[in-house]
Amino acid sequence: MRSTRAGRSLLTERSKFFKLFSRQDNVEFFDDFLGDLVEDGWGVLVDTGGTVNQGTAAASGVLTFTTDGTDDDVASASHELNWLPSQSCLFECRIKWDVVTTLGFFCGFTDARTEAGSTMPWALATTSYTSTASDGFGFLFDTDATTDTIRCVGVKADVDGTNLDSAIVPVAGTYINLRCAITPGETASYWIDDVLIGTVALASTAATKLCPYVAHKNMSAAAHVGSLDYVYCAQSRT
Repeated sequence: MRSTRAGRSLLTERSKFFKLFSRQDNVEFFDDFLGDLVEDGWGVLVDTGGTVNQGTAAASGVLTFTTDGTDDDVASASHELNWLPSQSCLFECRIKWDVVTTLGFFCGFTDARTEAGSTMPWALATTSYTSTASDGFGFLFDTDATTDTIRCVGVKADVDGTNLDSAIVPVAGTYINLRCAITPGETASYWIDDVLIGTVALASTAATKLCPYVAHKNMSAAAHVGSLDYVYCAQSRT
C-alpha cells in the first residue's frame, strides 16, 4: 500500500541517499496502514495471546502490536524478502510504545521472515548481544540490557558488526522516527529523528536478500502495545 505525505523526512532522505535518482530508478514500498485489512505482503507472527491488527479508527492509519501479559511474549510483522544491500536498501518507520521500561523492540531488515517464540532477530542481555539473524541491520532496544538505550546493530554471515549505542532512550507514548540504509560496500548508516547516529561496517552481506521486520517484546507480566504509523523501504532498481 502506497501513500504520499508532503514534507516527511523520508522524502528528504531519499533524495540524499539516492542522489536525486528519478522514481524509475528506484524500487519503493510505503505502507501507511490505512483501512481495516493488513496488506497481503505482511506476515504476522505472535506468541500466545498476542495480536497485530490494523483498524479504521486511527487517524492516518496505524498497525497495532499487542502482547499478552506474559514475560517475553513477542508480536511481530515482516514483509517480503525483496531488499538487497548491493542495491543500497533503506528502511524507515515511525513508531511508539505505551511503555519503555519493560520492553524490547527491533525495527529494520533481517534475512528471515519468522523467528522462534519469544525471540526477536536481536537481543541484548546486560552487555552481550545475541543475533538470531544471520544477516541484517536495524535498531534494537532491550530493557534486559545494562543501559536501556537504542542500539544500532548489524550482522554479516553470522558475524556481528561493531554495534553502536545511540545513547537515546525512547519516550513512552511519543512517536520516534527510525531510519537505516546500507551501501553496496556493506556499511550501514543509522538516523533517529533525522539525526545521524553513526555507521556500522560489515553490517550485512551485500548479496543476501532482506525483509522489513518490526518486533515488539513484553518484558513484564503486563500486556504492552506498540503503534506503527508507517513503513517505507527503498533501493536502487539495479
